[in-house]
Amino acid sequence: MVIKEMESISINWLEIIIQSSIISIIFGIIAELTRRRFQKRLETLKNEFAIIQTTYEKNYTFILEYYTAFHKHYRICQKVVNADIIEYPDRTAKDTEEIFIDNLDSYVNNLNDIEPKIRLIFPKQLISTHERSISAFNNLRDLVKSYYKIRKKPSDDVVVAFRQIDEVKKELERGLKQYLRTEKLFT
Repeated sequence: MVIKEMESISINWLEIIIQSSIISIIFGIIAELTRRRFQKRLETLKNEFAIIQTTYEKNYTFILEYYTAFHKHYRICQKVVNADIIEYPDRTAKDTEEIFIDNLDSYVNNLNDIEPKIRLIFPKQLISTHERSISAFNNLRDLVKSYYKIRKKPSDDVVVAFRQIDEVKKELERGLKQYLRTEKLFT
């Protein structure tokens, strides 16, 4: 009887050792499969990040060029609304409406060159803001040209039109900062 109990105990221990070995092997396999899956996902994320980083670096310069062109035109609009004549250090003077009209073509040509790329890389919200900027600039242009033709000082309509441009500029700046994540970089 004691021998039978001893055999039974040793068989139970043997079963426990075998079962624990099998369980250990299964957990090892599961851990290895999980590690490989996470490793593969990590490699995919690294590749996606590298693509995003390259795209960001290429588009960053373009976006700054776009905003620089926008802001340059914004400043010309601001001058035409706030002053009639600009006097230069050499004592020459120029009518702000004349400067505005002279610079219209260069801004439009610059915009025509970059607009296809804008439509490809900007998110929907920024494209909408860009389209509103074109509309606001066109509205101001039409008002300035109508006053310039009759040599009459711009009215409050021009000031209101410029305020629309200013609001679009602020919205564009917020959108570009969010898109470029500059707020997070500098805070």
